[in-house]
Amino acid sequence: MKIVLSILYAPLIYFGFKNFDLHLNEVLLLKAFPLMMALLVAGMILLSYVQKKSIIVYFAKKFSKKQITAKEEEYIHHSTLFWFMTALVNVLIHLFVLFHKSEELWVAYSSIGWYFVFGLAGLAQFIHQKFVFKKGMKL
Repeated sequence: MKIVLSILYAPLIYFGFKNFDLHLNEVLLLKAFPLMMALLVAGMILLSYVQKKSIIVYFAKKFSKKQITAKEEEYIHHSTLFWFMTALVNVLIHLFVLFHKSEELWVAYSSIGWYFVFGLAGLAQFIHQKFVFKKGMKL
């Protein structure tokens, strides 16, 4: 349900205000909500890395079907910086679309566009793990 709400947030706000003949620039706080959420996620990822209690390691352990080795845990912990950089790119894009003149661009990125940023990062992480990290472990 949370995913559905996150996808529908921007279009619902956009179409709601279009019906009341308001522009999103007049309601900047509502338009900035996805940016604030992106900042929160980036901050949580960075904080978890600095405290050496990586949120990425936590979820990897929680959802992994096999035991994670110490070497894999170290790799995952270091990849937290990669995910922080990905979250930071997401924040920058949110900031750009927030002040862009196109309300449609804001709707598109705030509802589903950011999924592509994290999806591409996930694909890059998978490829790096499979072809660089795992190959290095076999040597």
